[in-house]
Amino acid sequence: MTEKRDQLDKKDVLAMLRRAGVGEETIRALDAELDDPVDRERAASLAGRYGITLDQLIDRMGGSP
Repeated sequence: MTEKRDQLDKKDVLAMLRRAGVGEETIRALDAELDDPVDRERAASLAGRYGITLDQLIDRMGGSP
């Protein structure tokens, strides 16, 4: 069973993608595929299909390596 800390609110995931500059078409596609709450592993897997990686998101949001 997935623990709560491994889940995120779908609205928060989509907002983070918007802040990172991910295109709205991609966000809509992910919105249609993701459950709420979002399982972190499933989100990472789906995002990867759209060429989005955690490292890219961190970089786009100003994080350091």
